[in-house]
Amino acid sequence: TNISSGTSEHTELVVKANAIPALINLLSSSTSIDVRDQAIWALGNIAGDSSFYRDTILELGALDLIGKNIIETSSTSLLRNATWTLANLFRVTLNLKDKKEYVRQTLLLLARLIHSNDTDVLTDCCWALSYLSDSTTERIQMIIDAGVVRRLVFLLSHESSDIHTPALRTIGSLVTGDDKQTHYILSLNPVPHLLNLLSHSKMIVRKEACWIISNITAGNKSQIQTMMPLFPTLCRILDRDVYEVKKEALWAISNALSGGSHDQV
Repeated sequence: TNISSGTSEHTELVVKANAIPALINLLSSSTSIDVRDQAIWALGNIAGDSSFYRDTILELGALDLIGKNIIETSSTSLLRNATWTLANLFRVTLNLKDKKEYVRQTLLLLARLIHSNDTDVLTDCCWALSYLSDSTTERIQMIIDAGVVRRLVFLLSHESSDIHTPALRTIGSLVTGDDKQTHYILSLNPVPHLLNLLSHSKMIVRKEACWIISNITAGNKSQIQTMMPLFPTLCRILDRDVYEVKKEALWAISNALSGGSHDQV
């Protein structure tokens, strides 16, 4: 595990020693939770180093075994490392023939993990969803169908700011889908959460919240109307915030001015 978390040259040595199949084998053969935990962690390190290694890990059946360990364990450490590994498996776009099935399997696991009470698990779960959501309307629909969006919106008000950025990133990608998909997300009432996050102490959170709003105001007049309660705060951001946040807020307002009705303008 430690060697594979080093440089790319270190990881290459681990892979050349035939570590990937050996580590995958441990996920089913070892009776020790600690051993399986370390094996999952090592696979996550290797997957994060190279898309080729990541593809090899998936093609050798690691996802099924990681899922089995997630379902059967009560170990917080294993769940944290497994969730982090799932995120690493999808950090880079998949080009494998069976990628839709890998995504489907992973969403089933994330739909389970997103109801964890552990902040680390929730954070990496949201990051995994953010990587998966940066795709087509078909992928967005798969995420919606997985039943995770309501919980994502709820997590916008989680006490940990570490969760806010990946949750915002995911929702921001989801609202780039078609009108029906965006309407579903808006029906979950994210506006009060977004209003609170526009005043967040972290610049990146305020910026991501403005980015979501700009994606929604690029939609139809009904979607723009849903965002209208946020415009007084967006205008204050233009007056008081840092440049990075102001820019996203200006996009949100500009999109509304371009696509809004006469009354909305």
